[in-house]
Parts: sequence; C-alpha cells; structure tokens
Amino acid sequence: MSPDSGKMILIIMQMEQPPTGHPTLDRTELRRALGSFLTGVTIITAHDPEGRPRGITANSFTSVSLDPPLVLVCVDRRAASYDTFARCGGFVVHILAADQQELSARFAGKSTDKFEGLQLRVGAGGAPILPRSNAWLDCRTERQIHVGDHVLVIGEVLAFGLQEHRPLGYHQGRYVSLTPEQNGAALARRDGAALRAAWIAETVDGALVLQAEGTGWNVPQVPLTQGQLDDGELAAAASASLGVDTEVAFLYSIFDRPTTGTLLMAYRLRVDATAEQVHAATPTLRCVPADAIPWEHIPDRPIAAMLRRYVRERAGEQFGLYAGSASSGRIAALGGIDRA
Repeated sequence: MSPDSGKMILIIMQMEQPPTGHPTLDRTELRRALGSFLTGVTIITAHDPEGRPRGITANSFTSVSLDPPLVLVCVDRRAASYDTFARCGGFVVHILAADQQELSARFAGKSTDKFEGLQLRVGAGGAPILPRSNAWLDCRTERQIHVGDHVLVIGEVLAFGLQEHRPLGYHQGRYVSLTPEQNGAALARRDGAALRAAWIAETVDGALVLQAEGTGWNVPQVPLTQGQLDDGELAAAASASLGVDTEVAFLYSIFDRPTTGTLLMAYRLRVDATAEQVHAATPTLRCVPADAIPWEHIPDRPIAAMLRRYVRERAGEQFGLYAGSASSGRIAALGGIDRA
C-alpha cells in the first residue's frame, strides 16, 4: 500500500465519525439563505379523519421519480394540519398560477374557512381538488418520513391535470412572477405608470389591423389592468376592442413611455376574421397588407419602429421580445410563428 492510499483511508475514517453536536447557526440568516432559492408555490390538500377538507400552502415540493411516479412535500410540525398530512392516505398538490397569490395567502393563514366559496371535487386518492390551478397532482400516500421539524410525505401520482397558466414563484419571502408582463406591471406600480395594451393583430387573410386616429393611423390600444394579464382576460379585452374573436399569440414588446406616463405591452394577436369582416365590425379599423403599411401616416415613432421590426421578423418567421424604453432596450429571441 502506498503512503498516499494510507492517507486516503485515514481521511475516510475521519469523515465517517459521527458529529459530536449541531453547529451553532444564525437561524434568521439561515432562513434568508434558504429563501434565496427561487421556488414555485403549491397548495396541498387532504381530508382529516373526520372527513373535513384541510389545506396548506407549501413551497417545499419536488418530483422524486417518474417510474414509479413519485412526488414529495414537506409539512411543518407546527402547521395546524400537521396531523392530517402526517397520517393521510392521499393528498393533492396544486401548483399555483401567477394570479393565485390571494388563494396562496388564504391557505398560508390559520383561517378555519379556507375552502369557503371554492368548488371542490374529490380525486381518485380521496383528497379535494381545487379549481383553476396551473397543474394538480392527485396522490396516494406512499410513505411518511419524520425528519427534524418536518414530515416528508411521499406520494404516488394517480392522476394529474395541466392548464398551463402562468406560474407563481416565491423568493426571499415574497411572491414573484416569472413572466415579463407581470414584472412590468410591478414596475408600473412602483413608478405610478398606467398599463396599456397594444394589439399587433393579423387577420386570417394576412392583413395587419390599424386604428384610424384623426389624420393618422396607429395600432389599436386599450387601457389594461393587472388583473387582465391572464391569457383569457387579454383575449377578451382584445376581442372586445376589435369587435371580432381573437387569440393572444405572444407578448411582442414592452416599454415605458414617460411622456404619457404609461407602460405599453404590445401583443401579437391572431384574428379569427378576414380584413373585410374586421372593418365591417369596427369601421374605425383599417386592414392593410404587411408590405403596404402607410408609414407616412403613422406619426407615433416608437409604434412605427415596433411595426417595422415586426414586418422584418414576420418575413423570416422568427420573432424577438423587446423590453426597455421607447428609445432603447434589448431583444430576446422568441420562437417562430404558428400560422395554423
């Protein structure tokens, strides 16, 4: 045996010796360090032994295995529903959407009426399923492991659902959104700016929709609320303003306009109508081919610059998300357009 291998054995033996005690750590700073890990937000539900629904908000959740399909959640011993989850035969994990902060806060509290007003259904594992989460996982409890001040509950996924809303995140004790428009809305609130939506709308026969404004043209625009930053709400607002059914494809540009005190969010829309039908529904709208936009009649320079970029990128079917101000910013690549 060489001297080096002997040293290695000695080191391993020293590492295998059990610790003599727990290190002294600053719990507040430790919590901050752990909170620097950005997580999603979930609500875990189950029925207690009396059959009553119970639920808690938790961000300690992870996938364990795909074969078999296993997930894990951690429940604090101090939680009022601890006994329920430490002994339950089944539970449901709800992965929350960006607009479910209020629901998350409700289940994080100690209220006795957390489920009031919610339309519940019972999953295959016997636990209640909440409506409209980003995704849900219906689980049969596979095992519970008591570790420290938590219990680790491992569940086998029996069924699941996915609705693909925008996700809700949590970081350093605060909710965060992972979408540029939600982050933009937070910036607008901080700066006291109003939100405004602009529609880069294209008809089924390939025309761009423009709005007549006095002697000039612009893209259609409407005031926007933070509550409308959901795909369904945005589509409804766009359809109402254009007078025809639309579908939101993607956020194309977001920039602040200090001169008007607004934050503009421009969305690419698919319009479920022809150019003639759009004009008939809303006479103030004009539909023109992308290569025939009357640039001399669009006095709003930032809007004209955005449309020129859109026409260029449209030709190559490769788009980018612009974020910044009306004068300067950055472009992040997006995927190609789906014309189906």
